[in-house]
Amino acid sequence: MKSWSFLLATAAMAVVLMVSVSAATDLPAAPAVVEHTFVVSQVNMTHLCKEMSVTVVNGRLPGPAIEVAEGDSVIVHVVNKSPYNTTIHWHGVKQRLNCWADGVPMVTQRPILPNENFTYRFDVSGQEGTLWWHSHVPGLRATLHGAFIIRPRNGTGSYPFPKPHKEVPIIVGSSITAFDTFRYGRSHAMFHCDS
Repeated sequence: MKSWSFLLATAAMAVVLMVSVSAATDLPAAPAVVEHTFVVSQVNMTHLCKEMSVTVVNGRLPGPAIEVAEGDSVIVHVVNKSPYNTTIHWHGVKQRLNCWADGVPMVTQRPILPNENFTYRFDVSGQEGTLWWHSHVPGLRATLHGAFIIRPRNGTGSYPFPKPHKEVPIIVGSSITAFDTFRYGRSHAMFHCDS
């Protein structure tokens, strides 16, 4: 009888141990520090068959996506190698106790001057969603932007819909109007190329 009790107790301990290990692996990851460096610079691009200098981040248009989980801390080092003053606005991100990192020039921060650097530091506690970041300088807003994705801390299992096969952020910008307004002082949407 004692041997049966011992076997039952051992089996019960094994089940409790397996449940404990299973529950521990389902716990969300601890908040992380996600760090990026944005180098703002000029690149040549062809727009409406004309070569023009465009201000971009890390040589890309749109700029890099920032992907974090709810509760993470975000650090973005901006290195301004462009000839223009700039800032980065974190559109839709709540800047709790950190309004000086909101990127509105001459309101929440001094612009980042050419050949200067600025580091943004903030956290995304209690926030989820697909947002975006962009320059808050009118002439640069059309080319300095990218996705800002805050995923649930508990993973995609907490989505209110079935997990998608693939996620692709799509950024819709009005660069044609912005380029032409900046270049010609008015909206000029001509898609004719002189050869």
